[in-house]
Amino acid sequence: SRSFDSPHMRFNIADAHVSALLYAGQVSEARDVADRMRRQAASLPGVAPLLGAAVAGRAALGAGDLETACRLLEQAVEGLSGPHPIGWGYRYRIPYATALAIRGLTDDALAVLAPLAENRREFRLLEYLMRHPGRVYSREQLLDGVWGNDVYVDERTVDVHIGRLRRAINRGRENDPIRTVRGAGYAFDERFGQPA
Repeated sequence: SRSFDSPHMRFNIADAHVSALLYAGQVSEARDVADRMRRQAASLPGVAPLLGAAVAGRAALGAGDLETACRLLEQAVEGLSGPHPIGWGYRYRIPYATALAIRGLTDDALAVLAPLAENRREFRLLEYLMRHPGRVYSREQLLDGVWGNDVYVDERTVDVHIGRLRRAINRGRENDPIRTVRGAGYAFDERFGQPA
């Protein structure tokens, strides 16, 4: 069960508070709040120090301290993306890429944003399969429907993305909602979520 006292909620509140202060032009106060949160997070277990760095990195970006912003946001993105590939790390990729781009490191910024595009593709793949549960789509149909006709990618790319999608949605589940139909392709199981 989650409560409003949980450490993660504290970071959400601090992050929102820092955002509001930055939007209001109260940059110095935003940095004070973020630095205080970062100091408190340093002694907490788990990902708390990384979340503290992320909030402080956003405040540094808002203050124009790009070197500090890049250092803190890189630390947060790298540390938070591993254990939770579509979680906290993604939340801080955009401010990190923004800081890099402002510093003139546009290639680095694009590299930081690349996983966002790939993850989005997996959700488009899931949405495409769910449009017609039970219908079997060939790899070629999925490539055309999700990637588009004007992009050339190998058919095995579908297999890679299906694998990533399965890892993201099958945590602790017995039944896989995506069926592999040998020699034909993939389908979203029309019985998924229904009582057995």
